[in-house]
Amino acid sequence: MPNALDNFIESFGGYDKLNAAERETYRQHLKVIEGKPITIEATKEFVRRMITAIEQSLVDTKENSHDSRNLKARLKNFLVLEAFLFSPERARKSLETYYNKMGK
Repeated sequence: MPNALDNFIESFGGYDKLNAAERETYRQHLKVIEGKPITIEATKEFVRRMITAIEQSLVDTKENSHDSRNLKARLKNFLVLEAFLFSPERARKSLETYYNKMGK
């Protein structure tokens, strides 16, 4: 089944009409289109890895430097994103704990 990229290429006369650079770009874009789908779980894992990497960089950066402020801003952004991604799960667990305690 042709994808949007194939349809786009066909509108220009097909793959055979592309030059070397265009073919390379086509192959790169095709990898993205046919790649592993992005899931919420994969995004959560990515955010956790980024938080850890930023924290490690922050430890090795001089306090109150330009780099330190930038890393802190990046860290805060990822922490907000993490809270957003995990909030439904945390809310569910909190309610389960609450009702389990109420039932005893």
